[in-house]
Amino acid sequence: MVIRKFILIMVLILSILCKNECIGTSTYSECMNLWRVTMADSKNILVTAQVLLHPASGKAINSNVLITANNLDEYAPSPETVISASKIFRANGFTVGPMVGVSFSITGEIGTFEKFFDTQIQVGKDGTHEFVINDKIIGQELSGMQLPKELHSFVAVVAFPEPFEFHP
Repeated sequence: MVIRKFILIMVLILSILCKNECIGTSTYSECMNLWRVTMADSKNILVTAQVLLHPASGKAINSNVLITANNLDEYAPSPETVISASKIFRANGFTVGPMVGVSFSITGEIGTFEKFFDTQIQVGKDGTHEFVINDKIIGQELSGMQLPKELHSFVAVVAFPEPFEFHP
């Protein structure tokens, strides 16, 4: 009974946030999807992406490479790369997280991402963020020539993480 009341209250709150668009939807899930789409329209929503830097060793990083504590030194970026890449992101309105392993996080408003990376950001029904260039969905990551030129020397990939799933 308590859970049912909680869900009812959440649907009412979400319907207000969605300008009453949730009223008439058949499930809580449908209402949440409407809410996500409504929220995605706002360029002020904060999002976070992970920035994977080029290794100082020059080794290539790809999906076949598993970076572990045993080989971290082979894939670690130089301190100069970390400093340079961080400065670029800060200068363009991002908050830069601490360096962990071979990457750091960047956080900014959707509009900041879109302006800097010259893309649109699409938010999926499951909460994933995807880069869109010329009306074509690129996916959750940008790499190589898709990145701004000023990042080519420092950054291998910028990727949106998968959304967390919370279970009771």
